[in-house]
This record gives sequence, structure tokens and C-alpha cells, in this order.
Amino acid sequence: MALASLLLLLVFCALYLHRILPNPPAALVKVTDKVSPHLEPLAFWTVIYGLVAILFSALSFLGTFDILVRILANVTLVVMALPAAYGQINTRMGDKVNEAIAESLTDMIRSIERFQKPLGYAGCVLAVLLFAVMFR
Repeated sequence: MALASLLLLLVFCALYLHRILPNPPAALVKVTDKVSPHLEPLAFWTVIYGLVAILFSALSFLGTFDILVRILANVTLVVMALPAAYGQINTRMGDKVNEAIAESLTDMIRSIERFQKPLGYAGCVLAVLLFAVMFR
């Protein structure tokens, strides 16, 4: 489960870094060009996966630091994927969601989009920490 989290976190870090960097490297552009057409369904299922992974990470029998890194990585994954998944979540829920909740969710998405740069860098740091925790 941590390997899937690591791979998804790296994909979304690549997407965020592509938006942040003024002149992204060619390899980063190549990766984001392949992921971008499939971004909305990938983000939707990543949010679902991230929420399930947070629950399973909290219930695992690992060291405290390992659990903390895995939970933080999965929370960051959900937060990074939420803006791209918002359209699909909104169409699936439609009129079932209270108007105040929908407005609050829209405000949360806007604030996540405002903090793309720190979130992208934090995702990269957490990806390195998750890699270190997994393969030590």
C-alpha cells in the first residue's frame, strides 16, 4: 500500500512542480503530458485510495515514525488530488449536497490552489521520507 502511495504522490508532485517551475525539465513535461488527459478520473480514485490508506496506515503495526510519515503522505496525497477531482465529485453528488457544504468545499479548493507551491514542495519532501521509511 505504501508503494502505491509513493507512486501516486510522485505523480501529483510532478504535476504540481510542472505548474510551479518556470522552465520545467523535459522529463517532467513528458510525464505530465502523459498523465494530464487522464487526470480527473485518476484524481478521483486517488482521493478515495488516500482516504482508505489513511485508515489502514493508522491501524498498522509499525513504528510511530513510520505510521506518522505514511499518514502525512496520504493526507498530502488527498489534498493534492482534491482540486483535480472536484469536478467529478461535484457531478456525482450534484443536488444531494447542501449548498453551504458545496460553497465551503469550493472555498477549500480555492485555498488549496493558492498554496500550490508549498504543497508541491511538501509533497516532494514527504515522498523522499516515505521512500526512506519503506526501504530502510
